[in-house]
Amino acid sequence: MKEKGINLHKVNKDFLTAFKTLKGVNPGIVCFSSAKINKGPFYDLATNVCKELSRKGYNIITGGGPGIMEACNRGAIEGKNGKSIGFQIELPNQSDNPYLDISIKFKYFFSRKTMFARYANAYVVFPGGFGTLDELFEILTLIQTQKIKKKPIILVGVKYWQNLIKFIINTLQHQGAINKGDYELITFTDDTNTIIKIIDSFIKEKQRFPRKKFI
Repeated sequence: MKEKGINLHKVNKDFLTAFKTLKGVNPGIVCFSSAKINKGPFYDLATNVCKELSRKGYNIITGGGPGIMEACNRGAIEGKNGKSIGFQIELPNQSDNPYLDISIKFKYFFSRKTMFARYANAYVVFPGGFGTLDELFEILTLIQTQKIKKKPIILVGVKYWQNLIKFIINTLQHQGAINKGDYELITFTDDTNTIIKIIDSFIKEKQRFPRKKFI
């Protein structure tokens, strides 16, 4: 059955496959990042950050593709103490990366984004393009509008994001398009210890006041 170009059977398949595959898997750290930026300082930064997160026992969840997504999953594997998970989208000419313990393919972006929201304890955003920005601002909007619970959003690669930081402060906030509290939803840092401290603190607080829902 189709509705406005959407195959409802395939929508159901997206969700059922994801729920079945992830049964018993704890929510992890969702890493948004580029499929096109390959070897280089940002790739190395992502590998190192995710390695340390994995050593702490955190599962690493990415889009499962190449580029910096691959670096994140590689770090998860090298850290050895957290699962490396890929939520892949069916796209032409995009290959999987070879560093995945669990790989789930989605037909639709919206079902994939639902899983990114449901299985995240925090978001770590590395350099990326339109897709990364889309994912980042959708999560910010959902938190801003209280459609999902507040979770850490950490942008890594400060040099890469510096013009975005200026735009958010000098244009969006200055013009009143967002409130000051909205900007404070984001942390910008390249320091791995700071990233881990933020996430650890959030997890401890979450364990003190457990919620029935992941979202």
